[in-house]
Amino acid sequence: MRQALAEEHVVLQDAGIAIDARWGDLQYAMRNDKKIPIPGAQGWAGMFSLIVANVSKDKGYNPIMHGNSYIQVISWDEEGNLQPGGILTYSQSQEPESAHYSDLTEVYSRGEWIDFPFTEEDILADPNFKSLTLTEAFE
Repeated sequence: MRQALAEEHVVLQDAGIAIDARWGDLQYAMRNDKKIPIPGAQGWAGMFSLIVANVSKDKGYNPIMHGNSYIQVISWDEEGNLQPGGILTYSQSQEPESAHYSDLTEVYSRGEWIDFPFTEEDILADPNFKSLTLTEAFE
């Protein structure tokens, strides 16, 4: 452990990064000139939140090259009710002008999830619910 810490200390020094720098200042996604801290590490470290990024001089672990994108979980509350949730880590839009360019990335950064409707009643009660029926025409 001491050797690994000493080796990482050298890596950070060579990159111009202080040993006491906050992780969120080192590993982040850029959205419209805003740094959004991103949790996680590479898979070999046994992390649930997988992120792959090389350390860059004076930038930290940026840019993030790949990692979690869509995560979905199912749990139960104390009464046994399903609690489905998930997150689209990179947000819903790649367009910088969109209100959805960084929204879910910020939710992910805070360690939060989106509650998903699960039952038929929940789904139909969603104010954004739309139903589309596709049919195939045969000649």
